[in-house]
Amino acid sequence: MAKSEDIIAHLENDLEMVKSRMRHLLRTDKEFLEEALIALTRNPPKIHVMVDHAERVINDFKQELIKLG
Repeated sequence: MAKSEDIIAHLENDLEMVKSRMRHLLRTDKEFLEEALIALTRNPPKIHVMVDHAERVINDFKQELIKLG
């Protein structure tokens, strides 16, 4: 019984770590995308900012997908 409880505890810990990482990623990338949208509304639009921020978000998502396996 103790072994299965240890396994469950480790899995719960792993799940909390993933959830924490995802919350951080989503918060950070949400801010990047908000800044990117603001850059597009400028006159003239700052396309380079939009491209830079979008690339960062895409790279963050790709890295997280790799971590998730």
